[in-house]
Amino acid sequence: MKAILLLVLVLLACTVNGFGSDAGDMPEQSDEARKWSYRGEVFGTVGYGSFSHGDDPLGRGMELSAGAGFRPFQGKLRGLGFEVRLRRLQHDIQHSATHSTDGKALTFLGNVLYHFGDSRIQPYVMGGIGILKADYTRHGYSERYDGGPDGEYHEEYWTNRVKASKMAINLGVGIKAAIKDNLSIRPELNLIDTTPGSGYNWGYLSLSLGVGYHW
Repeated sequence: MKAILLLVLVLLACTVNGFGSDAGDMPEQSDEARKWSYRGEVFGTVGYGSFSHGDDPLGRGMELSAGAGFRPFQGKLRGLGFEVRLRRLQHDIQHSATHSTDGKALTFLGNVLYHFGDSRIQPYVMGGIGILKADYTRHGYSERYDGGPDGEYHEEYWTNRVKASKMAINLGVGIKAAIKDNLSIRPELNLIDTTPGSGYNWGYLSLSLGVGYHW
């Protein structure tokens, strides 16, 4: 996760410096020409996430996602956007020498975004709702004693699988930085949670970097 965070910071620094150089080389460029606007986008991301049930960690691993969005408004509401997104996290963890967990979490979300400003670097916040499908298995070994004076300990292997779905909410922050008018990079931090209501209390935190195509 530290490597991904470092990569995000490096790319952002390069992007900011690149735009700064362009502005210095072309002082005659108008404010209108520096604006970045689009109506639709498709994007994909790769990242690193952690998955848990309450305070019980269920693993960490690579996350992949893809989605599409649109910004239908002009004027004062031009910062408002909407998107749908599918995310997949493959996670595992070694709890101890005899106990591990591995599985995957699949999330489908509808989000509302608000973008700040109309420059070529646009921070945004998002919130949304959807469904989280979890499928993971706990593996372990336990010892059983035969009993009696000559009894022996025997090691037994056990598994416990959880496969269920629950409504989830999403909160996130990110930056869309235009490389070209129709291409951007997208570092993002998301928290997905299923706490509301009864049942499983899953939590899902991810840091990702994406590429978007805009029109």
